[in-house]
Amino acid sequence: MYAYIDETGNTGPNIFDLEQPIFTYGALITKTNFDLIHRHTFRTLATRVGVTSLHAAEMGAARIEEVASKLRRVVREADARFYISRAVKSDVAATKFVDAIFDSGENLAVPWHTYNFRPLRLLLTVNVASLLDHQLRRRFWAALMSRSEAECTILLVSTLQDFLTRVDRLPDRRSQQLIREAVSWAIENPESLYVHTTSKALRYGHLPNIAIFPDLLWGIELQSNKWNRAVKEIKHDRQQQFGTTLKYWHELHSTAPPDARYLPGGETYTFRRVPGSAFQITSHEDSPGIQLADLVLWVLQRLEDRMPLGPETARFLRSVASKTSVSELSLAWIREYLGDIFTKVDSAPLSEDDLQRGRNFLDEVEARRRRAIEDYARQKAKQMTA
Repeated sequence: MYAYIDETGNTGPNIFDLEQPIFTYGALITKTNFDLIHRHTFRTLATRVGVTSLHAAEMGAARIEEVASKLRRVVREADARFYISRAVKSDVAATKFVDAIFDSGENLAVPWHTYNFRPLRLLLTVNVASLLDHQLRRRFWAALMSRSEAECTILLVSTLQDFLTRVDRLPDRRSQQLIREAVSWAIENPESLYVHTTSKALRYGHLPNIAIFPDLLWGIELQSNKWNRAVKEIKHDRQQQFGTTLKYWHELHSTAPPDARYLPGGETYTFRRVPGSAFQITSHEDSPGIQLADLVLWVLQRLEDRMPLGPETARFLRSVASKTSVSELSLAWIREYLGDIFTKVDSAPLSEDDLQRGRNFLDEVEARRRRAIEDYARQKAKQMTA
């Protein structure tokens, strides 16, 4: 099985570009080598419309309309599938803020279950994000991207101090208390948080295109499982800035152990993706598969922008849409997920024994949290007086 990836909306560390608020991956997935089989067809189509390759931005709507009917037939003949993975870039900053500040392994004031139980972590994310305006998100992001540890700490603490003044805006007192205690402890103990790194690769690991890359690989693997075919090769359009980083993350996931991790709440997670696959960075011109992924992304963007589509382009898009899966990293998606989860929770029967076990668990977590805070304070005091 083969996959061909293109992307749009990549602005690097500048994730607050108002003209490109969303980053999107598009993957064409086929059972056979699309590039090998359809190379001649794509060259013929490019010659027909007077371009060297089918690059949507170069072609424009009129020339895409000329070849759309043939592209629709190619999609059908190839039995192609598509996977779209999107990230609202400013929302990535909000989710990274929660991961940096509220990880209970680093911020000892955060109750264990609040961060490690996924629905509660996502609920926390929604609450926290409601207080993070554009200015605070930008300042936190500057801290995350800073090469200077001193500058990172100054930006981080000032962000937290301003954020703390907004906590009373939350509608429920328990959320106010939890977040206020966590942020206050982080302000007093910023050294405990893993925010700064001297590694450029690790800093870039926070960027939207890297943050959702595992999801893209997951989408490719899902199709691999449906077809019962191993992923042989993945091709990504050449780009100078992140090629090495993407190769690193592909290798990390494709060679990871296959064991599933059992998460609180009964969910499982497997770090390994697309095992045994080769990952290749290649030029758009040399890969018809990447060209088709590019065309799909361009037409989808045109539809989202409410720009007109020619009749053949619209038919092409409909044929693609019926074979496409979509995922998104955004606060809107998180709210939708939480709505589904808490509808199920509210309808689940709970006995008095269930409730008592829950109370006992919370009491134990709270006692452990307070002991950890006290132990850290004593150790820090000793270091300061040593």
